[in-house]
Formats: sequence, C-alpha cells, structure tokens
Amino acid sequence: RRGFDDPAHAGKPVTKAIFLKTHKTGSTTTAAIFQRFALAKGLEYAAPTGDHDYIVAEPFRAKMVGASSLRPSKAGAFDIMANHYVYDHDEMSRLVTGATFVTILREPVSQFESAFGYYEWARRLAIPGDAIDAFLNDTDAYVARRRGVKGSAQFRNGQMFDLGLPVANMDDSGAVARKIARLDRELDLVMLTEHYDESLILLKKRLRWSYGDIVYLKQGVRPKSSRVQLSPTLRARIRKWNMADAAFYEHFNATFWRKVADYGPEFDADLATFRAILSETYRNCINTVPSTDCCMPSLATLAVKADAPSTCRYLDENSWRLTNKLRTVAVVKSVLLGYYALSPFSGITRTLVHNIMLFVGVL
Repeated sequence: RRGFDDPAHAGKPVTKAIFLKTHKTGSTTTAAIFQRFALAKGLEYAAPTGDHDYIVAEPFRAKMVGASSLRPSKAGAFDIMANHYVYDHDEMSRLVTGATFVTILREPVSQFESAFGYYEWARRLAIPGDAIDAFLNDTDAYVARRRGVKGSAQFRNGQMFDLGLPVANMDDSGAVARKIARLDRELDLVMLTEHYDESLILLKKRLRWSYGDIVYLKQGVRPKSSRVQLSPTLRARIRKWNMADAAFYEHFNATFWRKVADYGPEFDADLATFRAILSETYRNCINTVPSTDCCMPSLATLAVKADAPSTCRYLDENSWRLTNKLRTVAVVKSVLLGYYALSPFSGITRTLVHNIMLFVGVL
C-alpha cells in the first residue's frame, strides 16, 4: 500500500477514500468526519438508498448503491464511501477507483461488551442473570436463536465479519491468518478506538487533510453507568470466543505503532496541537468541558450550547443526518445536471451547483 509520502499526490488532499465502518468501535464519529469532508468539498458520495446503511449480512456489491438516479455517469466516479457494509475490496474499488482504504478496530473484549449492551441481546434472547456469562455458557443454543435478533452478525468476531471473513472460517486459524495478511496489503490505515486522537493524526497525514477536516464531536458514547464491569475470568472467556478478532486486533495494533514511529519526531507536537484544537472546540460548543485526559465527555453530558456558533451545530450532526444530506445532494445534482458528465464543462458545473446548494441551504 502507499505510504505517508506518496509522491503521486504530494501536497494535494486525498479525495478518493473509503472508510470501512465496524460496529461499536467509534466508527460513527469517524464516518461523520468523512461525510463532512465530502459535503465541504462537493465530492461524489456513494450513499445507500432509503436507509443509513447498506446490507450488513452479506458482502458488499456495487449494485447496492441503489437507483441509477443516485449514481454518477460512469463507473468509478464516486469519491467517498463511509457507511456500514461488509467489506469487499474489488467491488468497492469499482465505485471509488484509486481509493485510500481506512477502517477502525477496537479491543475485542470491549467491542463485544459494547455490542452486547447496545443490541440488548440479554432482553432479545431472554438471557437470565449475568447475561454475558450465561451467553458464553451456552453459545450454541443462543446462536441457534439468532434469526431476527438485531445485530446478530456481531455475536462472534464481529469486526472480522465486517471486514469480510465468512462465519464458516472463524475457527480456521489458517483462513484467519490469510485474511489478516490480505487486509494488511489492502488497507492503508487501521485506526484504533483506544487511541482515537492518535489515529486521526495518522489519518490527517495519510490523506493530507487539515486539522479542521478531522475535528469532531464524539457521537454514540454510552454513559459509564450502562457498561458491564467484567472480571478477568470473563474477559478471558470473551477473548477466547472472539479469537479471530483478537488475532486481528493484535496484528493491527502492532502496525499502528509502527506507523506512529514512521510518522516522525513531529508526531507528539501534532497530537498536542490537535488536542488543543479539540479542547477549544468543546469549550466553544459543549456545556460540559471534558477532562484533560479525555477530549470527549460521555453522551449523557454532550449537549451543544444554545448560543454555540453554527460550526458547532454542523459538527454535532450525526452520521444518519449527514447520510440523508448527501443523498439529497446526489438527487439534486442528478436532476439539475442530468448525470452531469454530459457537459464538457462538468467540473465547473458541479462546483456551481454545489455553491447554489450551499446558498439555498441544502448543505
């Protein structure tokens, strides 16, 4: 994969990128960063039709983008993708040619606990008592009842599933190793939830974006009161149940820190600059100022100030609303420009239409 100093794009912001959302990893916050960039730059966004996400129970196919009215006039003309889908490199590359591929992983025990609570599996599966412990005591029985249960694709090794490892291969150590090796070749950057700001600094340099492009307000954070405290024994059992995800995380945790080392001696200074910008953003936007060791308060205290600047409202827009905006933009462009590549001045026309939509408030 291309490194930080890819000479083919020296000095130019990367505008062809695919963010692979993974479940319960902070990917909604990250997707919003990519979506805001697409809106701000007037880029072509591959939005699903009629929903926030693509089909997440089977590998992505280019035809899932939807009706022809939402497509650019030629294959590969999209710029950005950033919704939930099951990864397929070749199919996605058909839509965004020459894309930089980015995803995010979370420590598997924490990810599983988060998914378990978020999807309310204890209630949906009528699991008594200590639900996670009970689930792990009888996984075959509960997995057999997965039909119709929300988020059931995350029952086991959910992150590897999101990135295209078939369920049938989850216990095949050879298949897992081959999948990890392939992802290592295909993905340009794997972010880590536990080191989110550091990840964004790597993203900024890899895409040659600005600090303003990566500023965020955290989305979808559970209050600490809703999290289950796991004993060391239970953590070990969860990790064993999610061994493919554990191997996946260990590999890309190592590559992550190699990328930090490759970044150069300015990494710490850039990180400090970014965190100062984040702290200032939260002071301007949010009623509760976060602590110095964590730039985001919990969801329960995340409330935009009534007199906050419009930029704060924009940063507070969630990925669902941004997806709808991008879908609306695609429809308007399609209607106004008639698949806009028909004009010999299509680049100018697209910029003009983008500015008109900004003026009338579509964006």
